[in-house]
Amino acid sequence: MCSTKPTPSIDYSKRSGYFRTRIVWPNVFFFIFLHCAALYTVFGCAHLWSWKIFCVWYLTACLSAYSVSIGAHRLWSHRCFKARLPLRIVLMLLNCMAGQNDLFVWCRDHRLHHKYTDTDADPHSTTRGMFFAHMGWLMLKKHDAVIEKGKSLDCSDLLGDPVIRFQRRFYIPLYFLGVVIVPSWIIYRCFDVPLLFAVGTSLTRYTFQLHNTWCINSLAHWFGDRPYDKNIKACDNPVIKWHLIGECFHNYHHVFPFDYKSSEFPFTIFDTSSSLIRLLSYVGLTYDLKEASQEAVARRKEKIGQDGGLY
Repeated sequence: MCSTKPTPSIDYSKRSGYFRTRIVWPNVFFFIFLHCAALYTVFGCAHLWSWKIFCVWYLTACLSAYSVSIGAHRLWSHRCFKARLPLRIVLMLLNCMAGQNDLFVWCRDHRLHHKYTDTDADPHSTTRGMFFAHMGWLMLKKHDAVIEKGKSLDCSDLLGDPVIRFQRRFYIPLYFLGVVIVPSWIIYRCFDVPLLFAVGTSLTRYTFQLHNTWCINSLAHWFGDRPYDKNIKACDNPVIKWHLIGECFHNYHHVFPFDYKSSEFPFTIFDTSSSLIRLLSYVGLTYDLKEASQEAVARRKEKIGQDGGLY
């Protein structure tokens, strides 16, 4: 005789190796709007652009990029060097123009990325596809492992910095000021262009800057050289060699994340962030610069490095 007891349902979301994808629709619609606005500003308003506007546009893109590379990444995430209060304030304000979440969240997620690279606890793991690693991770709810490990990660040093606490408290108004209002006002007042076009230039710069950073999460974990550790996905990607902020030596960075340089070379045009950090040390704004010894780099290359080639 057949049993009349109902078959218990299985919660597949709790099964090992399974994760239920949950789309964050507001982020999806926001990115669609952002890209549409940027494309219209570039192609639909091409007659309004001038070389002077482009120079201002490029300058703001560089400043926001350096705030990520020098500030969020090397200073606060990895503690590669120390910075005086005036420089930390400037980097924090410029970081608001980058608009990539407040510094605490950015640094916490980046530390998770390094500690749990390409696992479920990696916020933008490449094991879930290149689009996910590039920008899809921002359109989906975080994996349970990311949330769990993020809570256990020690980020007390970040909250111990009053500059980060200030930005975190007032991030929403600072975000709108940095991403849209201030850059748009500069273009609008200085070049006598329509206000909507000025806003469009800011959204175009913002879109470009987001992809500029996202390429490190995707392309730099996809293919390229692995001269320092051939067993990890992080690579020195030739496509982003002219990356705006000098983060193309990604294999080196994952092996020596404490180094204020992104490569073993002290001087290279492909890592202008390192040059700026070193330049600022000459005037006392940065100090205690950390770097890997040449002996340690040579040993690592000889032990598990790869001569070259594509992954």
